[in-house]
Order: sequence, then C-alpha cells, then structure tokens
Amino acid sequence: MLEILYCFDENYNTQGFSSIYSLLNQTSSKVNINIIHKTFEDERFIPNEILNHANLNSIKVFKFKNNTYTFPNLVGAHVSEATYYRLFLEDYLPVDIQQVVYLDADIICVNDPSDKLIYEINKLQNSTSVISCKSELKFDPDEVLKRLEMNSQNYFNAGFMIIDLEKWRTQKIKAGLIQTLEKKQESLKYWDQDLLNSFFDGNYVDIDEKFNYVVDLATYAFSNFSTSIEEVKSKALFVHYAGSHKPWNINGILCNLSEIYQQSYRDLYKDSYHITHKMKRLSIYYVLKSIIDLSFLRTKHPLSLFLKFTQSLFIKKII
Repeated sequence: MLEILYCFDENYNTQGFSSIYSLLNQTSSKVNINIIHKTFEDERFIPNEILNHANLNSIKVFKFKNNTYTFPNLVGAHVSEATYYRLFLEDYLPVDIQQVVYLDADIICVNDPSDKLIYEINKLQNSTSVISCKSELKFDPDEVLKRLEMNSQNYFNAGFMIIDLEKWRTQKIKAGLIQTLEKKQESLKYWDQDLLNSFFDGNYVDIDEKFNYVVDLATYAFSNFSTSIEEVKSKALFVHYAGSHKPWNINGILCNLSEIYQQSYRDLYKDSYHITHKMKRLSIYYVLKSIIDLSFLRTKHPLSLFLKFTQSLFIKKII
C-alpha cells in the first residue's frame, strides 16, 4: 500500500488538505497518509471529507518536536520551517514503513498515479540510491554548484520525492543532513532543497516530470493564458506550484492555471475561492490592474472572485 508523507504547519493547513483530497480523489487504490505537523498531534483538525474518504486507508499525524535546530533563510520566505521537517522523518514514521512518497503541500494530483508510483518505488528499491526526484533544468549551474560545493551537474526539485526509508535509516542519512545543515547554513538559498542537493550531490534516481510538473505562476502573471489546464493535465500526474506566486495569492489566482488548485479547494471546502495575502496593498494593486486590462474577466468566476477578494481584505490573519 502506498505510504504518503506531508510536512506542513497551520499556515498551510488548507493547502495541505486540498492536496491530500486531490490525491484521494484521483488514486485508484487506498493510501496511508502521514503528516508531520508543527502544532497538531492527532486527526481532529482534519476535514471529515478526508477522514471518511473511500480511498483513505489510514491517516496519522505526528507533532514535530524541535528544541535544538535553527532553520536558516526563512524570514520573508514563501516557505515555513515545516519544509525542513522531512529531514527528521525517521524519528516519526514507523519502522515498518520502508518506502514513502513525499509531497509538498502546494502539489495537486490531477491523474491516477498509483501504478506508476509503485513502478518507481520498485525501481528505487532495486537501485543503490536512497531517493528518486525530478531534475531541475532551470537553474544556473555555475552559481548553484559552486555555492553548494557540489561535484555533480545534477540538481533536483525536492517538492516530490520517493524515499527508500530502509536505506535512509541504514545509511544514517539524517545525521549526514544535520551535519551538512550546520556546515552550510549560509549557503542554503533554497532551504532544504539546497541542503538535500548538497548532501546527495547527484546521487538519486531521476524520474519523469509528470511526477513533479512544475507550474511557476510568475511566468504566466498577466499573460494571455497561453497554456491551457487541459494541456497541463495531459502531461502531469502531480502539478507543483513552485515559486513565490501561489494559486491562493491574488497574483497567482489571476493566472488560469491556478484553477487546478482552486477546484480541489472547492471540492473539499465547498467555497468559491481560497485567497490569502502577503501584502494586502499589493493584492489590491494586482486586482485593480487586472480590472483595467480586463484580465480579471478571464478568470473562471470573476464575480465570485471579486466578492471573495473583498471579504478577504477584512480578515486579519495574513498568510
């Protein structure tokens, strides 16, 4: 049975649950969900639609306990310290779990991944590598490899990972990662992704982009929506909203591809739009600009979006 791992905190509850719900709706087989969370330690905060889903076999929540480590480069970032929790997965996941699929909370499942995941898990198990990931093609190799003191030319996106936990434990990967974290804190521009790449230094099984189909909404901001949702879904099993423009921030919502996330949110929460703000003034600017150039009208539900956006301005909590 597939074991799935998420790591998030209260700032990403809605996103994480929308991701989990999308997976449960797409998979053809039952799955076990594991969550390492900053605040919660049981299932009472999880929506009933997830707890009662026909494709959920079990769900376990582990409260992250940290009195030792300071995680670098988080001030003003679009990620939280929860992105580092996976480094400690062996401290929380039961020893009988030998392989686990890790997903970032900003990933949405758009097609049934079951058989293909099982194939990739078996391939990893039969290899000498500990992890399977998708290589990142859009990066400056001279800057990244020099900064991280890597020998390999291969750098992966860590939003989706298949992890051989048996090898992870045997090879004491956690200890090695902590040692690298302490040594290279000042060099970790992209958080745990840089840390994992620096440590593994190209030693991973490269997987197809359909497992981690990156959608950078900043690329499409205020564009003519040249890429369709249907085209993305035809190429992907998992859509990953990497980058600073997120599909729940107004600058991301104005891109048509945010609808993949928003639809999963609607399915779970029976609400029109999920909207949060980093800076409300900047959100207002984006909306006014999109109204002037008429791009606001190209969103799926412009009236509902405008009403929800207006309501969101009066919510004190900013994420």
